[in-house]
Amino acid sequence: MRNSAKIPYGIRNNRLVHISQLTRAERGGRSGCVCPECRTPLEARMGDIVRHYFAHTRGTRPCAGGTETGIHLAAKQLIADRKEIPIPLLQAVLEGKDSLGYKHTESKVIFPGRDRQAVDDTKLEFSLGDIRPDLIVNLGQIEILVEVAVTHFIDAEKQQRLESRGQRCIEIDLGDIPRNLTPADLEEHVFNYQRAYWIVNPRSKRSRQSYVQDSSSRSRRPTNE
Repeated sequence: MRNSAKIPYGIRNNRLVHISQLTRAERGGRSGCVCPECRTPLEARMGDIVRHYFAHTRGTRPCAGGTETGIHLAAKQLIADRKEIPIPLLQAVLEGKDSLGYKHTESKVIFPGRDRQAVDDTKLEFSLGDIRPDLIVNLGQIEILVEVAVTHFIDAEKQQRLESRGQRCIEIDLGDIPRNLTPADLEEHVFNYQRAYWIVNPRSKRSRQSYVQDSSSRSRRPTNE
């Protein structure tokens, strides 16, 4: 069976290896890499014309998730290796109507976002009861859960569980990135605060409550222009 799936990452010795990190001597079936999804052997296709890539060994049944799973695992490995995370924009948004029925929306930036924030510690796939995040990082005394989303995103039920615990959680959205990306491309996407979103942050809720109190003490009147 011929398989044309072009997989950028393989696994060797429990580490993600990009096709560009191999030597010519490791092409074909000599890379020692397996598929990130199904863990069957991969061939390193390293010709002189087309872009290099991994593919399932000829004669094996290909799986559908090798490419996306490889990117997902490589992104987690990158965060753990660098001991850095992107910090998303954090803001409190207040929507409501004044005494005359006019709708108002105001926002207050709590933190403007940062592409790279050094952290003190990272744990991969550490279970917290019924929650198993991709990573747990510690920034001083603050614990933050990090989810890397390529095909699977946090759903409402999981978000509710996180909110009930008051657990800080960030999701990094890699759903639309190119599948044939290089390690440098991946690093640029992972450490981009505009791809990161707060799923839960108790500080946002506290700031919003304070913002509501401040706003309610001010009298709003419509203006004529």
